[in-house]
Amino acid sequence: MSFNYTEIERVTKLTKKEFIENYYKKQRPVVITNQIEDWPAFTKWNLDFIKEIAGDKTVPLYDSRKTDYTKKVNEPDFKMTMAEYIDILEKGPTDLRIFLYNLMKDAPSMKDDMRWPDLGIRLLKNLPLVFFGGENAKVFMHYDIDFPNIFHFHFDGKKQCVLVDPKETKYMYRLPYSWICHEEIDFDNPDFDRFPALKKGKSVHYAIATRRNAVYARRLVALHEVSNARILVKSTIVGRQTKKFVQRFKECSFQQILR
Repeated sequence: MSFNYTEIERVTKLTKKEFIENYYKKQRPVVITNQIEDWPAFTKWNLDFIKEIAGDKTVPLYDSRKTDYTKKVNEPDFKMTMAEYIDILEKGPTDLRIFLYNLMKDAPSMKDDMRWPDLGIRLLKNLPLVFFGGENAKVFMHYDIDFPNIFHFHFDGKKQCVLVDPKETKYMYRLPYSWICHEEIDFDNPDFDRFPALKKGKSVHYAIATRRNAVYARRLVALHEVSNARILVKSTIVGRQTKKFVQRFKECSFQQILR
């Protein structure tokens, strides 16, 4: 038995007014197609390109294991070069993923391949974070720590996103003083007998994003991701909480920010 999902609306290339009035102000998630086809990255970015410009960089990797209290927050499970990781991706399914990696810092020329959309909002352009994931990679149901409005720009592969309406995240068994939900819950096949409150969640949405797609996700949402998104860039819409987070990011180490 699974959730009664509602598919997130899909639209083609929004104007500034359409995005602000119909989605941003109303805090409605949306999948936007054909919004990034004018980016040089759209035709350039693939695994061969990434291996060429950043293959020697050491990258943090995570698998599907549960949170370990003995490890630092977001401490990677493995490290290897980008070239070694891409070789693993190309061999077949894997649960290894790259999470919150500032690839543009190691390969700054990639920023020239991006053309930020003019949708009437300010994007955090100096910190575009890159995500990679194999066919079996999953991200546990979680909240982003600064509760931002975000865009996911997809360049290769496919990813399923599950979003829960903020009014109903109280049914998702969020752990106290944490930004994750109970890790014993399989959100792809939930056990409603063991976790009965899940049945009360009526506004559970999903979207399948592929190449050419941009996904807008609203604030204060719980998010679960099943990935084969081999190249994905996340950018945050600048707001009050995001400004505070960026200031702390500049002042502290990443581990300190998350404590």
